[in-house]
Amino acid sequence: MSKKFLKQNLLIAGILFSSYVFAAGGGEHGEIPWKTIGFQTFNVAVLFFIIIYFGKAKIVALFEDRRKQFQLNFEKANALLELATKQNQEIKQKLNHIKDTENETLSRAQAEAKQLLENSKKEVDQISEKMMSDVKKLIQIEIQKAKSSIVFDTLEETAALAKNVISKEVDENKNSKIVDNFQNRVGV
Repeated sequence: MSKKFLKQNLLIAGILFSSYVFAAGGGEHGEIPWKTIGFQTFNVAVLFFIIIYFGKAKIVALFEDRRKQFQLNFEKANALLELATKQNQEIKQKLNHIKDTENETLSRAQAEAKQLLENSKKEVDQISEKMMSDVKKLIQIEIQKAKSSIVFDTLEETAALAKNVISKEVDENKNSKIVDNFQNRVGV
């Protein structure tokens, strides 16, 4: 508000207050003071005329400025609302895209984990089968070694026992017959 406008309002208020003071004066109560009421009415009418005449343009301009300011604020608010709505839509789209890719990525990771688990199981099965086959071969080899060792030990014992028995019971003639007989059986 301008200083001039404030000065005019103070002048008008001063005129009005003086008429209020004049009206509040303690006059007689018997008859209606038509003259005083007339002056007061005239003062109020002049006051309204002065306010309307001098203040109309300023009041209209004031309200016009306020209307323009409200309109400008309204347009700014609408622009901000549209911008916020657009940004909200973009954020929603990005969020939906993230959710979609999240589910896709999660599904892919689960499939890869499942595949890795299956591959690991196959590898473990193959390794365990190979180990079992190696163990079985090793056991067969050890069994063969044990059998050979038993046979060899048995043959040594038998030969030693036979030598011992033959040396005690058989003389040179009998010995040559037994040796010949053995050689014929064996085929030497």
